[in-house]
Order: sequence, then C-alpha cells, then structure tokens
Amino acid sequence: MSSRPRKMGMLYGYFSVLNVTDEVRSRLTSIYLLMAVDSILLDTYGIDEFLKPVVTDLKRLQEGVQLPDVNILFVTLLAIMGDSLAIHLFAGLKLGFVAYRPCRYC
Repeated sequence: MSSRPRKMGMLYGYFSVLNVTDEVRSRLTSIYLLMAVDSILLDTYGIDEFLKPVVTDLKRLQEGVQLPDVNILFVTLLAIMGDSLAIHLFAGLKLGFVAYRPCRYC
C-alpha cells in the first residue's frame, strides 16, 4: 500500500425550498450529502466523471418536474462553495499553491 495520505473528496449538496419559513430552511435535516469520493478515484478518473450524473439531474430539474398533487417544480443551482483546493479542482485550476499569489482572489 502506498505511503500517500488518504483523503476523501466530499461534495455536499445544499438546497432549500424558498416558500417555507427560514426556521424550516435552516434545519440540519435540510442539508443532504450528494456524494463522497476517495481522492485516489478523483485523481484516476477526474471530477468530471463524478459530476456528469449531477449535471444531468440539475438540467432535468431546471426544466421542471411534475410532482403528485403539486404544480411543476423548477429547481436551479444558486452557488457552489468549497475550500480553495475543492474550488480549484472543480474549476479546473492549478491545484498546487506555490505561486506568487496562491489565492485566486489576489
């Protein structure tokens, strides 16, 4: 086995329904784990392989989904958040932080 440290890449999906009270929206039960991927698999296959089904589902939800006894539900992606390494991986940016200005905001 490799001496390389094992890391887990986590992709969390947060969503809320806007026509409910703030109290209901802010409960921990409204936060769902979208996927958990071992970093070795991310290195091997790339993040695009794991995000394909997520993007497909988001596109389908954005077109509208008919729920039983409810009008059509439309869903859209509002924000993507993460630490520097996760956002750099997601955006396809450099993953090593040894540049003159390592922060993407500098």
